[in-house]
Amino acid sequence: MNFRLYYRLSLLIPFIFPILFLPFTSHTPMANDYSIINIASTIGMYSLFAILYGGVPYILLVGCIFYLISKKDEKQLHNFFYFLPLVFIPVFSICWILFFIIMDGTWKLWDQGFVKGAWDFTLGFGLWILAIGYFYIAIIQGGYWLFKHMGLIKKAT
Repeated sequence: MNFRLYYRLSLLIPFIFPILFLPFTSHTPMANDYSIINIASTIGMYSLFAILYGGVPYILLVGCIFYLISKKDEKQLHNFFYFLPLVFIPVFSICWILFFIIMDGTWKLWDQGFVKGAWDFTLGFGLWILAIGYFYIAIIQGGYWLFKHMGLIKKAT
């Protein structure tokens, strides 16, 4: 496998990860319960919520990234992935703000309440995006290092 194929496949991890924990989501997480089932259930529910809220914006971002992957060399691509959670925040916010505008039926972008709400929304979800996004980046870059050292990823020519 070459490095471009690895990075393309790694973009599917945010969809695969919740599927792995799907069987545990039928268990309701309980506070102060540190059992394996409870921890797996909590991880599964948070990752499912991440897909529910960020699935469409993520698919839009992945479409752009698939195009960019073919234009970058190995080092550029490796470094580019570190910025993806930061790039995803405005994509996520714009998609959801447009959704709220369409659902509300008003286009009062100048309204002070709308601006404050959009800012609070972006800031609140932005922190979650960074936490979840860099968790996935750690998995992706760790997997890249491991696979490269095992010889499963061919060196760039």
